[in-house]
Amino acid sequence: WVRELGETFYDGQGRALRTLGAVQDITEHKLAQDAMQTSSQIVGAVLDTTPVLIAYLDTDMNFVRVNAAYAAADRKDPGYYVGKNHFDLFPHADNEVIFRRVAETGVTHVAVAKPFKYEHNPERGVTHWDWTLTPIKDGAGRVTGLVLSLTNVTDRIQALELAQSREREMREMNESLDAVRSPGELCD
Repeated sequence: WVRELGETFYDGQGRALRTLGAVQDITEHKLAQDAMQTSSQIVGAVLDTTPVLIAYLDTDMNFVRVNAAYAAADRKDPGYYVGKNHFDLFPHADNEVIFRRVAETGVTHVAVAKPFKYEHNPERGVTHWDWTLTPIKDGAGRVTGLVLSLTNVTDRIQALELAQSREREMREMNESLDAVRSPGELCD
C-alpha cells in the first residue's frame, strides 16, 4: 500500500513538462487499520450477541453505544440512545449519585437485585436488576467512560417471594394443625 502525492507542471501550450512527487509506503499503517477494524467488528459482534444489557456512557452520563439486548429491553433501536443522557431517559436520583461517584472515583459499583420503577412507564411496575457500573480509564488512570451491564432478575425475585410466601402459609397451616391436635394424637 502506498500514498502518492504529486504536481504536474505545464508549458504555455498546456503540455506536461514534468511531474514532481513522492511515494510513501503505508503498508504497516493499512494493515494496522484493517486489524483495528476487524477487532472492532469482533467486539461489536460479541456485544450484540450477548444477552446481558450493556451500555457505554461518557462521563457526563450520555450514551455512546448500547448493545442490541439493551435496546430490545426498552423496545428501541440501539441508535435511539446515542447522545441522550441516561438520567433524562431513566430518572433516578439515587442511581445518578452512584454513577457520578463512579465517574469521579474510578471505583466499580455492583448492585444485586436492585428494584427499579420506570418513571415514564409506570405500567411496567417494579423490576429488579443485577447491575455493574465499571469505569473505563485512560493510560493516566483518568476515567474516560463507564460501562453499565445489567441483568433483569425480576423473575428470580418473584419466584423467591412466592416460595417464601408458600413457606409461611405451610408453617401457619402446620401451627394451626398442631393447635387443634390433642397431645397424645399422632398424625399419619
